[in-house]
Amino acid sequence: MNKRFRYTALLCLGVMLCGMVTPMDSQVSAASTRQMEKLSRGAVAVKVPEGVLVSWRLLGTEADSVSFNLYRGTSKVNDTPITSRTNYLDKAGTTSSSYTVRAVVNGTEQAASPVVKVWSSNNLDVPIQQPAGGKTPDNVSYAYQANDASIGDLDGDDKDEIVYGSLVVDDNGAKLANTGMGHGDALHVGDLDPDRSGYEVFKVNEDKNATYGAAMYDPRNGNILWGVNTGKDTGRGMSADIDPRTKGNEQWAPGIGLRSAKGALVTNALPSSINFGIWWDGDLLVNCWIIPRQAKVKSTSGTIPTRPLPICLPRQEPAPITERKVHLPCRLICSVTGARK
Repeated sequence: MNKRFRYTALLCLGVMLCGMVTPMDSQVSAASTRQMEKLSRGAVAVKVPEGVLVSWRLLGTEADSVSFNLYRGTSKVNDTPITSRTNYLDKAGTTSSSYTVRAVVNGTEQAASPVVKVWSSNNLDVPIQQPAGGKTPDNVSYAYQANDASIGDLDGDDKDEIVYGSLVVDDNGAKLANTGMGHGDALHVGDLDPDRSGYEVFKVNEDKNATYGAAMYDPRNGNILWGVNTGKDTGRGMSADIDPRTKGNEQWAPGIGLRSAKGALVTNALPSSINFGIWWDGDLLVNCWIIPRQAKVKSTSGTIPTRPLPICLPRQEPAPITERKVHLPCRLICSVTGARK
């Protein structure tokens, strides 16, 4: 399996994003009408017990046949060009090492990336720039609050729309859709069901009297594709491809079990985490961040094993999780470098 994923742009809303945006297609065409961000190689070097792990971007304009050479200072680290991934463990690397990456195209080495040094600590603080408050045109005061929102080209017009809970705002600021289901603390936007055209939204609902405690809907028109009545405040919900036996993403939340992209019940047993997912170990299935463990369906038996997370992300000590009060150590997990192990 090819262990490289292509990303042409990183659209992070800082702490506003609580859900995970799933790419519709990893094969991005450079001829797309959507404007691409001009990204650098984005190399990052972190110290690990076995040496230094260096990761970098595979750009959206690069062919699948591209390979890479990694240099520590002026010395090439790899014996042969790196073809199967966009990372390399330099066992001889130290905290004083510096690195560059060179793409190899048709056997010819390209220009070196900017030099990067090993991070002094294995985390990066990204402070939020909180906008100032103000008043609406009808003189209502407001203040900025971090909340749940996602963005994406939902209607295929090559412009991004905003998904804010039950409301979808078009690129021109007009309402595109509204399910009327009210507020929920988690939502996920992406090509959750690959059998359907376009994107889907999976969202949980706080209102115990709501028709559905969790539901999947079409963001283009607000149509409910399927939902499950829970009869309670459904505070957490996840959507991620964790089971190779069913097509597309699986969805789970308290009171609904684990369900396929079509809404079919896979099992009543929930994965250990209902918080975050991350592509961690080099294949196309998503790992569930359990704080501080991860889990994945690996076999046809349906069991969900857990194992220690190689490094604690994104802070050094885990946060406690309780049913009534959820202390989340972060509001967003995404690739800030574009690389995938």
